[in-house]
Amino acid sequence: MATNFKNDSSQSRSWFNRFVVPALSRFGFSDICSAENHESELDSLLDLAGIDALAKRGDGATVSFASRIIQMKPNLGNYDCFSLRDARSSGHTTEFEKLQNAIKFNSLRPMWHVQTFVDKENDEAHVSIVDTKSLVEVAATDSKILTTRDKTVFRLVPFADLRRAGVEIQTVNIKAKKNKAMSLLA
Repeated sequence: MATNFKNDSSQSRSWFNRFVVPALSRFGFSDICSAENHESELDSLLDLAGIDALAKRGDGATVSFASRIIQMKPNLGNYDCFSLRDARSSGHTTEFEKLQNAIKFNSLRPMWHVQTFVDKENDEAHVSIVDTKSLVEVAATDSKILTTRDKTVFRLVPFADLRRAGVEIQTVNIKAKKNKAMSLLA
């Protein structure tokens, strides 16, 4: 199991560099820094708060991101929702619970939620970004429930529900350019 987590984590970091970094740049963010390395105590603290990355906004402010990366079947074409883990068979605290508590107690949390659907076969991804607080508020009142085979429960929040609530969503398709995307973090 530890090997699977290590492999999944390595794949996720690779996709973050190849797809999420270029997408965030297109959304107007710069100096994008992943907190997924767990090389320092700060990385670990950011991870506990659900923060996967930091970046600079156009006005120079530093902002935080949660990032969910999902491998999809080629040409599926349905990328119009965000997902938040709501329950695990292990009973461990989920991102939805953590985010609700962080909002309630005004504590450290990701400002933005980035959802990336990767089409590995075509080496491309669909990346969407939404304000985390708005996403959690809509998810708490208007979301679909998906339970996986391993009894993990996700809240699915369609773009249409977010837009109906007046929430802005930005999306972009990214075709990987292996060397260029990787160089953005250097």
